[in-house]
Amino acid sequence: MFQKLNHRNPASMFRFSIRDVLWLTVVVALGLAWYAFAVQKQAQSNEKEREYRDQLFALKARIFAYQTAIGSYHRLQDHQRSGLVEDVQKLEAQILNERTTNERAATEAFLNENVGK
Repeated sequence: MFQKLNHRNPASMFRFSIRDVLWLTVVVALGLAWYAFAVQKQAQSNEKEREYRDQLFALKARIFAYQTAIGSYHRLQDHQRSGLVEDVQKLEAQILNERTTNERAATEAFLNENVGK
């Protein structure tokens, strides 16, 4: 199993059996396979991270759009409420004005009928 080294011939140190070369080939192949697997996993991880980042960006954009729409809706409601209050106040003033005008006309008619006789 062990070969006796010949100290006189330095080339004998670089003599390998076929079994040694096969073991070296297996070790190198396993190392390369492990490295390729690690690189592939890293690429998949980067791809998933990119997909998740894109999905997160899309969700944030949708949330922003909803918040903007809700803010616009609330501003519109506030504007409509203030406009409605103004409209109600105008109607009240108009009704009061018409009532006063009608009361004056009725009073004048009453006075003309009763006083004029």
